[in-house]
Amino acid sequence: MQTTATNTQASAAATGSTTTTSSGTGTNLGTKDVFLKLLVAQIQNQNPLKPQDPTQMSSQLAQFNMVQQQISTNSLLTNISGTLKSSSGQASNAAGYLGHHAVVNTNSLVYDGKTSQNLIVQNNQAAAQADVQVVDSSGNVVKTLSSGPLQSGSHSFTWNGTTDAGTQAPAGQYAISVTAATAGGQSVATNTQLAGQVQAVNLSANGTQLVVNGTPVSLSKVQQILL
Repeated sequence: MQTTATNTQASAAATGSTTTTSSGTGTNLGTKDVFLKLLVAQIQNQNPLKPQDPTQMSSQLAQFNMVQQQISTNSLLTNISGTLKSSSGQASNAAGYLGHHAVVNTNSLVYDGKTSQNLIVQNNQAAAQADVQVVDSSGNVVKTLSSGPLQSGSHSFTWNGTTDAGTQAPAGQYAISVTAATAGGQSVATNTQLAGQVQAVNLSANGTQLVVNGTPVSLSKVQQILL
């Protein structure tokens, strides 16, 4: 009689826990929290004169571990699926830019050794002295495109790959350096851009990128797309 009462109590406790979880929160029985509650209820209400079989207990713990691993796997797959859908959507939209002329915000460029680079410098405040320069990956000045006063507005420059010494710069990574100041020595804020044809679309760890005149730029940096 005692055994029957105890088993009934354990079943009721487990069932009560399950019923409360299902009706109260709508939690799936496959979640680790529900599985753990059932297991704890079974242990708490076991017959002290006939404790739980260790083999059966090990089997239940193994099942709990499998449930936990499955939940983690499902969560990971959901995240991967969302990332792939997002990347695919961005790539599909970006593909429409191929062949178009783009203006992107960037202070770096990749020179292929032959293609001229079209650069834009924007400043909302006039500068008494402004130096617009192309520098290499070591910070050395390769070419000074402009040096002198710079009115407020948007200014276009073209770098054909030649250096200040008159030689041809090698292919590689370069940066656009702009130093501007007022007559009183106050720094003037500037924004640098690259203009050119969209040659390719890259899917990278940093998201979707457009390749403009050989330079990969994040899709978020695009300012204009022209026909």
